[in-house]
Amino acid sequence: MIAAIISTAFLVMTAMFAIQEVGVLHDFFMPMDIAFIDNNHGSDEWFQVRINDGDYLIFSSVFYKKEVINDINNPYDITIRILDENQTIVLKDTTIKLGESINLHCLKYNKNYIVQVKCKPGRYNLNFT
Repeated sequence: MIAAIISTAFLVMTAMFAIQEVGVLHDFFMPMDIAFIDNNHGSDEWFQVRINDGDYLIFSSVFYKKEVINDINNPYDITIRILDENQTIVLKDTTIKLGESINLHCLKYNKNYIVQVKCKPGRYNLNFT
């Protein structure tokens, strides 16, 4: 019984370490997409953001938590909306406060979504997990 407990603990710790340290496993089990926003124009209009150098947000793995986080190091709160490929609004205007997240469970897996934001001038970082 003691050997079973020790071997189980060893397997769990090995798996956790592998997921944390091996890039492919980490990306599969803990996926995250990042949107960098550089707003120099200062206008209060919607503009599309690029996610991982692509035009669309795609939750392609069942391991996504389906949430977006407004990084605590951003200068201000940010307002976000999400549209599908047909320009139909899927998530209405939602303001995300600094360091907080919102739930995106309304989005489906393996579908393309357009993310648009409104924000004050500055550099922003949004994390989609």
